[in-house]
Amino acid sequence: MSNKVIKCAKCGIKSTEDPSLTFHRFPRPTTLGNLKLKVWAKYVFPNEDWTSEKKLKRLYTRHIMICGKHFEDSSFTFNKKLKLHKFSYPKGGQNIYDELRHNIRNIEKVQDVPEQKSSVYIACCLNRSVECVW
Repeated sequence: MSNKVIKCAKCGIKSTEDPSLTFHRFPRPTTLGNLKLKVWAKYVFPNEDWTSEKKLKRLYTRHIMICGKHFEDSSFTFNKKLKLHKFSYPKGGQNIYDELRHNIRNIEKVQDVPEQKSSVYIACCLNRSVECVW
C-alpha cells in the first residue's frame, strides 16, 4: 500500500482521514467525446469553463481525484477490489449530463451559423455565463 496522501478535489477529505474511503481518478479523455469527463468536471468545479479540451485533459493527466462519498452505492462493483462502473457519474451528475446533452442537441439544430464562427458558437453555448448573440 502506498503512503501517498490523496485529497478529494470536491470536499477536500484526505486519504489519511478515512483509510476505508476510495478515491477515483477523473475519466480519461477520449477522441469520441468527453461528455463523462465534462460531467465530472462541472460537478467538482461548477464555476469553471470546461469548453477547452486542453483544460479537460489536465484533470486526467494531473491525477485529480474524487472520493467515493460523491457516488451512489450502485455506482460501484466489486471484483477483487472496489471499483466504479464504467459509466458512473457523481451524485447529482445526471442533472449535469442532461444539461450538457440538451446544449449539444441545441448546437446540432443550429443552421445558419457561419463556419468560421461555429467553434466559437459551440463554446459560447456550453458556457451559460455568456450570452450568444450574432
